[in-house]
Amino acid sequence: MKRNSLSTQITFWTGLIIVITAAGVVGYSAISLRSSVLEVAKENIHTISHQEGGHVNEYFHNAINRLQSMAQILGQVRDQQSPLDIPRYEAMGLVKNIAVQNTNFNSAFVCWEPEEYDSLDVGYAGEPGHDASGRFAVLWAKSDKGLGLSPLLESTDHSVDGQPGAWYSNPMSTGKPFISNVYYSKKFKALVSTVTVPVLHNDIFYGVVGIDLRLDILQKKLMDFDHFRKTMDAALIDNLGTVVASINQPEMIGGSMEYLYRDDLYLIPHIQSGAHFSKIENDHLYHIYEIDFAVGSPNWMMTAIVPISVFTSDISILIWKQITIFIGILVVMFFLTQRGAHIIINRPLTFLLEEINRVSKGDLNHELKMARNDEIGMIGEAFNAMRVKLKKVLLTLRNHQEELEQKVERRTTALQMKNKLIEKSRMRLQKALDEISALISQVMEQGGSLDASFTNQNLKKCWEVLKCDEVKCPCFGKEALRCWQENGTYCHGEEQGAFTDKIAMCQTCSVYKNTITDPIYQIGEHFNNMLFILKQNINKLDHANQQLFQAQKLESVGQLAAGIAHEINTPAQYVGSNIEFLQEAFEDVGELVGKLMVLLDAAKNNTISPALITELEETLEEVDWQYLSEEIPQTISQSKEGVQRVSKIVRAMKEFSHPGSKDKELANLNHIIETTMIVAGNEWKYVANVETDLQPDLRSVPCYSDQMGQVILNILVNGAHAIAAKLGDNPEGEKGVISISTRADDDWVEMRIADTGNGIPEEARDKIFDSFFTTKTVGKGTGQGLAIAHDVIVQKHGGTITFETESWKGTTFIVRIPLKARKNSNE
Repeated sequence: MKRNSLSTQITFWTGLIIVITAAGVVGYSAISLRSSVLEVAKENIHTISHQEGGHVNEYFHNAINRLQSMAQILGQVRDQQSPLDIPRYEAMGLVKNIAVQNTNFNSAFVCWEPEEYDSLDVGYAGEPGHDASGRFAVLWAKSDKGLGLSPLLESTDHSVDGQPGAWYSNPMSTGKPFISNVYYSKKFKALVSTVTVPVLHNDIFYGVVGIDLRLDILQKKLMDFDHFRKTMDAALIDNLGTVVASINQPEMIGGSMEYLYRDDLYLIPHIQSGAHFSKIENDHLYHIYEIDFAVGSPNWMMTAIVPISVFTSDISILIWKQITIFIGILVVMFFLTQRGAHIIINRPLTFLLEEINRVSKGDLNHELKMARNDEIGMIGEAFNAMRVKLKKVLLTLRNHQEELEQKVERRTTALQMKNKLIEKSRMRLQKALDEISALISQVMEQGGSLDASFTNQNLKKCWEVLKCDEVKCPCFGKEALRCWQENGTYCHGEEQGAFTDKIAMCQTCSVYKNTITDPIYQIGEHFNNMLFILKQNINKLDHANQQLFQAQKLESVGQLAAGIAHEINTPAQYVGSNIEFLQEAFEDVGELVGKLMVLLDAAKNNTISPALITELEETLEEVDWQYLSEEIPQTISQSKEGVQRVSKIVRAMKEFSHPGSKDKELANLNHIIETTMIVAGNEWKYVANVETDLQPDLRSVPCYSDQMGQVILNILVNGAHAIAAKLGDNPEGEKGVISISTRADDDWVEMRIADTGNGIPEEARDKIFDSFFTTKTVGKGTGQGLAIAHDVIVQKHGGTITFETESWKGTTFIVRIPLKARKNSNE
């Protein structure tokens, strides 16, 4: 039967997980990007619809404004002349002026109550200047002067049972402008809407001034509305559902919206509701915009239908690019996984098989040496146990000479192992001495140290010059040194203080004066004194900073301890349960092996009986070997995972809490980030998901790794607290996002830590790096986290730390560290 190697299986399942993960990431990115693009598209369509609706509104309100100006003039004339004594041709001129001033007006007219102007009506009875009810009308039309009222009379609004239509009665009853329903004019062969304005003076109604507007100009305006490569289907619909204008179906102008949207009938109720509407369905964006004339007349609706492909065509290209990148990564991961599985699994198994074959050929003295703490090591131990039991059976057949030879061989092997241990210890000692020597040389060769001093040949032994016999003095009996820089000297028989306390006195001492007799030496000693004082001050400051840093670090460790204990407790519990199960299973297996040993002895003596076989079968049934063979490997695997999890947490905590080196060392910033994330997991995992984008080939950076870990922890915990503050009680268990990324260029390594919290208030942004400043509530922070982070990054590493923030959207901290170590005030 063909067998698949474990490395092949691991490679397959790892690759499958990578493919599923990659597909999920690409799918999520595509959905998020598509959603964002469509939201922007909705806003753009709404803005364009608002602009087009403004054109329509402007078209009607220009007419209303001009009519109101005319109505005001006629109202004043009517009030001043009673009865009206104005020639018809003058009234005609006024009406004509309205229409001539705007080329979009089809005709204009004025209608008055007939009983007020009987004397003027006599000469015009029966002429085209009267409407059906006999009202006097001064008319002017572009196409046929004096017949401008004819299109109006074609409308259903012109009269009802001999009474004046809405174009007259509505302004008369409301005192407001009126916009008629859209109707088709046979005379002008176009859709027309009549706009009338009441002629009022001192709140007295005298008549109306009106204009017939041709609506075909709105079709031309609508044609300019398509901003999406001729893919939009837009239409203008009045309150009765009449299509006034349409981009892609101009033949539907004057028809009903039910026929225009016969393929999208669900839009009709939304149009009839007269409210704004926007929805994506069937790969199209449907948008309805209400045009409010604000004069009491029914509103019109602006509709637009745009294919989603107009907005999402570029997204597909981006997705394919991402897929190409993921495929490349997948190929590399496949190769690395296959090689890793070959090294970790295939090689040990091959070695195990070779060792087992060696023992199976009769070499029962050969011990299987598998220095592994995994399943393969357990197999080796189990095989060794079986070998030992078989060896005991065979030992009874061997003579005393063989036993003596075996003892000699074992002692020789033990002696060799001891010799190897001694040699290994010697090599380790030599390596440690070499390393110590290299470190000493490195310190001696390092330039710019504050311990450097100006060489002065005039330095004297102060105890000889002053003939001092104070053996308790730290300078007594020593070679020439700068006694004024030593604390606790016994000058003049009295114990003196520190350098700064006694330097004034020392400058009058003959030892000091002899040292600086040469002007060059004097300058040099002043320089040495300056370096000495500077070193003392820096040491004090560094000591204070170290104490503050250690205090903050201890605080962080204390805060994280409970969370880490919780993280360790869970795997520890199920590992303990699994060990109890394995203990019970081992007892059952021991019983089964005992029965097998009895059967083996019987086989050697040729005394196997049916009862012995029956007893063995009963034992097999009692221990349920089939169940144990299935459950033991699973139990071992689960225990291994639990131990690995605990080990990973403990190792991370050990690295984080390590005091670190006094000097900068090359460190991988990605590793520091990952270690800190593990240690601080309990701080963020309940309120946020952490996403990382770490540059795989990130160059090592010279830094204090323990201090960098503290910086990352402070920013990470701050981000978690900001998200928690934004979420509040959060009964639905929502989570924010913390993103961590690293990048490098020729000179710098950059780290970005972003959160989706509540941001930094405007008034606090200039003070967040100040000591003891915090925006958190009492008990949540001491105000030292970011202050320490700023000191570590800027002062100790020569880097920069900045931030970008937006209220209630989040904050991003940007940390930049130079790849080449820079001297700072502490070095």
